[in-house]
Amino acid sequence: MIKTIALRNIATFESPDPIYPSKVNFIYGGNGTGKTTISNILADSDKYPDMVSISNDNPNADIIVYNKNFIRENLNETSKIPGVFTLGKEQNEDRAFINESQGKLSEYDKLISEWNRKKESLGQVHKKDTEAIINSCWNVKSKYNNDFPQVFNGFNKSKGKFKDECLSKYNTNHNLQTIKKFNDIKERYIYAFNNEQKIYSNYAYIKVDEFVDKEENSLLAEKISGSVDKPIGLFINYLNNSDWVKNGINFAEKAKGKCPFCQRELPNDIFQDIKLFFDKTYENKLELLEQFKRIYTKAVNDILEMLNGYLGNKLPILNYSEFKNKVDKIDLIIKSNVKIIDSKISSPSVEVTIESLRESLTEINNDISNFNKKIDENNSNVKNLSDNRQSCIKDVWQLMISDNKTQLKDFKEKDDNYNKAIQNLDKQINDKEKEKLGCKLLIAEKEKHLTSIKPTIDKINDILQGCCFDGFKIAENEHEQGTYKLVRNNGDDVKETLSEGEHNFISFLYFFHLIYGSKQETGTNSRKIVVIDDPISSLDSKVLFIVSTLTKKIIDDCRKKTGGVE
Repeated sequence: MIKTIALRNIATFESPDPIYPSKVNFIYGGNGTGKTTISNILADSDKYPDMVSISNDNPNADIIVYNKNFIRENLNETSKIPGVFTLGKEQNEDRAFINESQGKLSEYDKLISEWNRKKESLGQVHKKDTEAIINSCWNVKSKYNNDFPQVFNGFNKSKGKFKDECLSKYNTNHNLQTIKKFNDIKERYIYAFNNEQKIYSNYAYIKVDEFVDKEENSLLAEKISGSVDKPIGLFINYLNNSDWVKNGINFAEKAKGKCPFCQRELPNDIFQDIKLFFDKTYENKLELLEQFKRIYTKAVNDILEMLNGYLGNKLPILNYSEFKNKVDKIDLIIKSNVKIIDSKISSPSVEVTIESLRESLTEINNDISNFNKKIDENNSNVKNLSDNRQSCIKDVWQLMISDNKTQLKDFKEKDDNYNKAIQNLDKQINDKEKEKLGCKLLIAEKEKHLTSIKPTIDKINDILQGCCFDGFKIAENEHEQGTYKLVRNNGDDVKETLSEGEHNFISFLYFFHLIYGSKQETGTNSRKIVVIDDPISSLDSKVLFIVSTLTKKIIDDCRKKTGGVE
């Protein structure tokens, strides 16, 4: 039975306001309002796929339509009308078998309909369960969407597709015991999906042992003085102020032979004795101190230049705050050591020590080692970017599955039970459809022996005579088996001599018997949906009565579910 008809942008129908037919329908209206359009569309709706929507709960039912097209297609050529096969009265045993089998077909249809309704009911429950898990999965996605946007590429526009992916991931990951922590995944995600990632070179280490050799000099702890071979040398050493004397010579020379302190005349040979005191050995040691200062200063400046170079060209993947503090500390130690070395050169007799940079430089090397580990990790991530991204995506999915595990498990169980139930029902339906098909084949086989176009001839001619249509009759076409022809009483073809009323009447009688028959040897018992468009044009009152009576019979059969009329 047809449930709905929706027409759009065709003839007089613009908007698709549905028609909801009942079993028996009377459609009326003035000329040009669309009555015949409906009959034409029902006769061949496949021609209008974009304009017509018809819902039919029994697609196996034949839709037969009586209208001008039907008359033109079937009765325009009066000498070659397709025969209508109906069951004859002979062979009661076969007819009883057909009637009994028709009852079985009804039982099959009843069971199949019942199982289909059960499928529909299960489907509605499953639809609600599916909507619930879709929303649950989408809520979890919303929770992580801002933190891991790249993970959800391809799923942002389809909740259903995202749900399917969640179920797929659940099936493979729900037994995992260890789930990565959010912060760890987040940190890896930032690295993996940072499009500005680069390969960086490792930092060079400071050669601490090599440098320490350059900061050690025994002269720093030595009291450097002059020769004691002369009496003045013994005197200067006794005073323990050779640095004072050394510096005093410059002042004495400017004092023009007088002591710069007491203004007495100095002995002529005192300058020579003092210069002999500060002999070549003394001068060599001073030169060694100067050389030591140059080597030390260059070494520490090279170290500072390297370390400040690291700070001046910072890598975005590293944290330099502690590193800078240590560099600043080294810089202060170096400045202090250089002052101490300068003081030793100014006062060679004074014993001094400088602070070793071994410990500080070792700490710096530890920081550089940690930096290089980070650099190596970054470089590995960049080189294996695709693998790291996939690993990160996998961990995010595992995190989401863990958050939604209870809901996914519950739906999975319901979904499995639903699919098993549907499979069982489908098997029952398929088995019953096979039985139904077998029954229909047996009916068709019996019908081939029982059906004939002859009974239709007799019935139509009886009605014609009863209505005083004595001028013509319907007969078998001896030139083409299985067809009719319209002839006069003398056997001549009527050709185009029928009146409009006669033509319309015989057309309707032919249509009426087709409802209860078939154009083939089988199918006389098939289900039919009957559409009649204006059957009473140009009919007199007596014929009108017959047509009305036959139409009422069709209506009555439809209501009683007999004769195959749906």
